[in-house]
Amino acid sequence: MNSTLNKNLNSLDKFFDSCLAESFIYKLIIGLFTLIQNYLVKNFNFLVKPVYFLNSLTLCFLTICLGLPQLANDKGYFGIIIIIGLGLSLIYKVLEKNSKFKFNVLDALVVTYFLANVIATFASAYFKESLFGLAKLVVYIFCYFWFRLSFSFNLKLKTVIINSLIFLASLMSLYGLYQYKIHVKPLATWEDPSLEIHQTRVFSTLGNPNLLAGFLLPVFFISLAYCFNYLTRKKFFTSFIYGFISIIIGLTILFTGSRGAYLCLPICFILGLATVLITWVKKFSLKKIILIASLTLFTIGLGGVIILKIPYFSDRFSTIFAGRAHSSNSYRINVWESSLNMLKDNYIFGIGPGNKTFRLAYGLYMKSGFDALGTYCVPLEIAVESGVLGFTAFYAFILYWFVKLHVSFWNYVNDNGKINFKLLGLALAMLSMLIHGLVDTVFLRPQIQIIFWLLISILVE
Repeated sequence: MNSTLNKNLNSLDKFFDSCLAESFIYKLIIGLFTLIQNYLVKNFNFLVKPVYFLNSLTLCFLTICLGLPQLANDKGYFGIIIIIGLGLSLIYKVLEKNSKFKFNVLDALVVTYFLANVIATFASAYFKESLFGLAKLVVYIFCYFWFRLSFSFNLKLKTVIINSLIFLASLMSLYGLYQYKIHVKPLATWEDPSLEIHQTRVFSTLGNPNLLAGFLLPVFFISLAYCFNYLTRKKFFTSFIYGFISIIIGLTILFTGSRGAYLCLPICFILGLATVLITWVKKFSLKKIILIASLTLFTIGLGGVIILKIPYFSDRFSTIFAGRAHSSNSYRINVWESSLNMLKDNYIFGIGPGNKTFRLAYGLYMKSGFDALGTYCVPLEIAVESGVLGFTAFYAFILYWFVKLHVSFWNYVNDNGKINFKLLGLALAMLSMLIHGLVDTVFLRPQIQIIFWLLISILVE
């Protein structure tokens, strides 16, 4: 079944690419591209290696910038880096002899999401502000295509960037653990003193505990996946390094005090362990089944002890289910109710993209004393900003991404008789971002958005 589905997906990609190739506008663009390419290859071929090196260097530089405290608050610097990087990758593509562009269904769905936001912008009552929000989205779409192009030049770049991200996250986590040790003063006042004990919430270089948790969650699952990947290959030293890094990152996530992360971690762990168990049951490896069952019980037991017996975590975790008795919950519920009312009046095209547009429109619906920069729920945010069109397009390309990943995962299992932990790590990383996004909108910050588009592009051949 998986092989048939894989063939259908590949056929769909080829069909889309062939249909696009028959387009008059596409032929015109490709013809112009070929003319420019022939001229540049003939006269500037010596620039191929320098441009490739600069593009790779810019990719690594972007990864490092994700953790810089100077860029914790978006000032447009990420946009500049991404535009420069895309420009370099396009120049390299032109200089590369006989190179061609290949498009697939995922590209089309991403562009469809962008077009839905274009429609929302021009339908918005706040056109100027929405145009600014659309510009941000354009940069993120550029980021996706930059990654796509760069990885098509050299697949090893994927490994380099992922490892750079893991290394960066480990450094940020070590700094976060240092903050916990010195009991760093909080930068926010959203704890409810009537329900919570005073807690140290680390934020590392990003200045926000929830943002740090959202940043570290996907990297944690990727690092953990690499640990198991090398363990199954009997490369124990490498596995130990990734395992040690995973522990450091995991502890830092716990010390952020992010309730969204506390909700996300057990769900992703259970789904990950269930996937491994199902795979090994199919292959009927009794030793492995006993191992994963024991690991599952140990994880559940350890999680229960942490949540129930350690006040730092049990106190924070219990507030998730406190309802309106907790001020942060009550605040979010009020924002969600106001945002839903906004959506009811703008469900087709939305109010327009961007937090500036949201602030203006939200003022008409907000409850007195409950101002907000966003909806505190990513699906609701997308629906409010771009309507049913944008919401459908966004989750269509995510669903398609998961389908492709599912097919790749099981094809690898069937062909090799082993679990591809790297693909499983990608799935859990994406899932962690989506779950965390249900109760917060740090997903829309550049540090997390760039990781999101990186995950989307990694799966594309």
